[in-house]
Amino acid sequence: MSDKRAPWLKWYPADWRADPRLRMCSLAARGLWIEMLGFMHEAERYGFLLIAGLAPSLEELAMLIGAPAPLVRKALSELEGRGVFSRDDDGVIYSRRMVRDKAQADRDRDNGKGGGNPILRPPPKPPDNPSLDLGVNPPDKAHMPEARSQKPEKESSPALRAPPSDAQAAVAAWNAMAERTGLARVQRLTPARTAQLAARMREAGGLPGIEAALAMVERSAFLTGRRPGGAGHEGWRCTFDFFLKQQSFTKIMEGQYDDREGADAGAALSGGRARGNGIAAAAAELERRLEERDRRQPQPGAGNA
Repeated sequence: MSDKRAPWLKWYPADWRADPRLRMCSLAARGLWIEMLGFMHEAERYGFLLIAGLAPSLEELAMLIGAPAPLVRKALSELEGRGVFSRDDDGVIYSRRMVRDKAQADRDRDNGKGGGNPILRPPPKPPDNPSLDLGVNPPDKAHMPEARSQKPEKESSPALRAPPSDAQAAVAAWNAMAERTGLARVQRLTPARTAQLAARMREAGGLPGIEAALAMVERSAFLTGRRPGGAGHEGWRCTFDFFLKQQSFTKIMEGQYDDREGADAGAALSGGRARGNGIAAAAAELERRLEERDRRQPQPGAGNA
């Protein structure tokens, strides 16, 4: 590897506990994911599930973590179904968070080599002789960078309210989900879409909330067109613009588009108790119901004990 890999892994317990996608996964699935994160940290392509440069098969992954292949298959399917991880064009599993952290670390290192954060670096010192020709693009006045940073929030663009990296990651997550479900891909992030996306991110608690909503879209037969709508809506499918509308986004997060087999959980999510508590309360309620259901079902391998 060209870069020296740290022996430790950035892991934020609060983020782990608050991620609604993980909270909806079983204990076995969460255990598999933390094992996979360890391999991703040691991979040459940081954040990608690669062993010696190759993606392990399901059987190889089961052997590496010392678990039965059927159990790993079920847990992996659960993680993917909840949208916990993504795949690249070659189908390699990767952690979106780790890839973003690596990109940020690379940018910080490059900025350090160039003298620090370009936003915070002082402007070039003007020449002692004011009559000296400064060229077509003279350096900024000393007060300009500070003045730019002090603009009122109302004057800032929507893109500043939602970091461009998160906005791009949200669009990439939509497009990945659209590829799997046959929905329309996003071709352009217009200013209007950027503003709506920034608003939904603030409501949902950032990119993890957007990804949780996308996982709910993917599971909905109605939103993905697997189940026809009513009269006049037979060929309707969820679009990115529909997803970004405040009313429809709220309905998605409250489970109002969930399939009938999940109606009980969806009803709890849209009830008065969870309606005012946001994604964390809704995810906690759904996790409780899923765990209750799992306790009523025989566990894999229980008959072989």
